[in-house]
Amino acid sequence: MVANEVKSLANQTAKATDEISGQINAIQSATREAVQGIDGITGTIRNINAIASSIATSVEEQSAATQEIARAAAQAAEGTRESSENIAEVSQSSSESASVSDAVRASAAQVNERIGAMHGKLQEIMRSGTGKAGERHTVNMAVTVAYAGRTQSCLLHDIALSGATVLDRPLDGADRDTEVSISSPQLGELKGSVMAKTATSTHVSLDLDEAEEDRLEKFLASRQRAA
Repeated sequence: MVANEVKSLANQTAKATDEISGQINAIQSATREAVQGIDGITGTIRNINAIASSIATSVEEQSAATQEIARAAAQAAEGTRESSENIAEVSQSSSESASVSDAVRASAAQVNERIGAMHGKLQEIMRSGTGKAGERHTVNMAVTVAYAGRTQSCLLHDIALSGATVLDRPLDGADRDTEVSISSPQLGELKGSVMAKTATSTHVSLDLDEAEEDRLEKFLASRQRAA
C-alpha cells in the first residue's frame, strides 16, 4: 500500500515537473516575442524621430524662406521710398536751376568787373614805371605790415614814388589783392594791396594821396642827401 502511494507521488511529481518545464518554456517564448516586439517598437520610434526631424528641417527652411521674402519686400519698399525722394530732389533741382543760372550770371558780371579793375591798375603801373615816379630807391628799412588780421615785421627793400614797393619776404597767408598797411616811424602808415609774391619777396602797390606822396618824396630826398 505504501509503495503504491510512493509511486503515485513520484508520478505526480514528474508530471508537475514536466508542467513547470512547459510553463518555463512558454514564458521564455513569450519573453522572446516581447523582446522582438520591443525591438519593433524601437525601430518604429526611430522612424518617427527621423520623420519629425525632417518635418522640423522643412519648417525651418520654410521659415527662412518666409523671412527672406519679408526682407526682400522691405528692401523693395525702401527702394520705392528712395525713388520717390530722388524724384522729389530732381523736381527741386529743376526749380532751383533758374536761381543757379542767375547766380552764375551775377558771378560772371563780378569777374568781368574785377578784370576791368585789374586792367586799369596794370595800365597805371605801366605808366608809373617810367620816369622819375617809377625810379626805385633801395631803403632796407624796418617796417610793420598789417594784413588779414595779423602783423608781420620785415624790411621794406625798395620803394618808388609811384607806390611800387618790395618787401624782403613773402607775407604768410597773403594773396593777390590782399589789403596791407605798412607802418614805420619815418613814413607813418601807408596803405595798399599785394600785387605779387615770390619765394623771397612780396610786391605791394601803395595807394598814396598827395600828402603821402609829398612825405615819401621828402624822405627819399633826405636819404639821397645823406648818401
